[in-house]
Amino acid sequence: VRDGYVFEGWYRNPECTGEKVTAIAETVAEDTELYAKWAARTGLELTVNHVDKNTNALLETATTLHTFGDVITAESLKKDFKGFTYDSASAESVTITEEKNENGYIAKLKYKNITLISMNIS
Repeated sequence: VRDGYVFEGWYRNPECTGEKVTAIAETVAEDTELYAKWAARTGLELTVNHVDKNTNALLETATTLHTFGDVITAESLKKDFKGFTYDSASAESVTITEEKNENGYIAKLKYKNITLISMNIS
């Protein structure tokens, strides 16, 4: 068993190419070396919560699909929201691994509210 991977079979070469080994004859008299082929799990969901840094109010939630072992930077997930600017200082990368919380993989991106003040001077 290999966390985050799917077993795809046994092979006779380290490249895991050619025919899969599905049986070994009972008449084999010498040592036989076999190689396990593994593929990273795909389709792992990452929930991205875009929130107001000051109020923690949710601006938007999005879901993206990833492969086990992916490192997703917050910068690659950021979005534009009217009246807000992305706060890169609070950004963290997410690594898709088996160590996830009970809610799955979650990224939280924070945005600062931009308050525009207009003044008329007469």
